[in-house]
Amino acid sequence: MHGADRIGGLSSANGVVFGRRAGAAAGRHALAPTGNQTPDFDPQEHLAKLDLAVSPTAAQTALKDLAAVMQRAAMIDRSDAGLAAALERVVEIRRDIAKRSRTIDATDPSAGLAPIARRERILNQLVLASSMLAAMKARPESRGAHSRTDAPAQDPALAAPSLTWLERA
Repeated sequence: MHGADRIGGLSSANGVVFGRRAGAAAGRHALAPTGNQTPDFDPQEHLAKLDLAVSPTAAQTALKDLAAVMQRAAMIDRSDAGLAAALERVVEIRRDIAKRSRTIDATDPSAGLAPIARRERILNQLVLASSMLAAMKARPESRGAHSRTDAPAQDPALAAPSLTWLERA
């Protein structure tokens, strides 16, 4: 996430694009009749647990807010204060999505799964953003094409890959 892989590092785009592709592939694999399904797994019961949905307008607003946050704090020029503010804003966006969610009966075919998928997608994008921001914040140096305005020099001690755990993001 630091951009040292090449000029203009594409780690952010890679995370979004390949994350989405990997998720779609995992979903297709999970739905494929392979004979290896867990015998006690009931898809309808699982769907009943995913009963929160969000409107297209709420999802669009959240995505627009998230894009603005990432544009402002996570592009070429970064700072600890900017990254901290961005992490706080991501938490606020997540809370807003929770407030705007409504309960639907996911086992009712007329309800459709699009509102649930929409909510899950934005929540996953918020997790990705949190992870990226946490990784950027944990690397207080300028490296590659990315500049920390509060730490303009490279730190040799940080010249290694960094890891971010989801529970810490």
